[in-house]
Amino acid sequence: MCLTDGINPREILEPINCSSLCRSSRLMSFGWPETFNFIDAVAMIAASAIPFYVAYVTKIRPFRILSLLLALFSFSHGLYHLLFGFVFGYTARAILDSFSVVTLLLFLSYFSKKGGLA
Repeated sequence: MCLTDGINPREILEPINCSSLCRSSRLMSFGWPETFNFIDAVAMIAASAIPFYVAYVTKIRPFRILSLLLALFSFSHGLYHLLFGFVFGYTARAILDSFSVVTLLLFLSYFSKKGGLA
């Protein structure tokens, strides 16, 4: 005798609650994850202001490029946190998070060549 004799397998399975994966009917919800994403976004975008200013003011070309790459990383990562938490979700993760990682790797590569580690 098999355990599934006389039982419809569809009756055994319960529906999966994927409410966190699906877009809700509300435009924006504001719970703990959204609060933390908002705090991260504000911190990263605010932190990008100083490197942008340094890139604007300085006359030293390698330092200007390093500051600009660091500012782009910080701004794009903050934008990723803002859009991931509220608007686009995993599309923001695919595009902006990848862009911020590539920007950080470019910063590290350029720093290793021009920043005094060579």
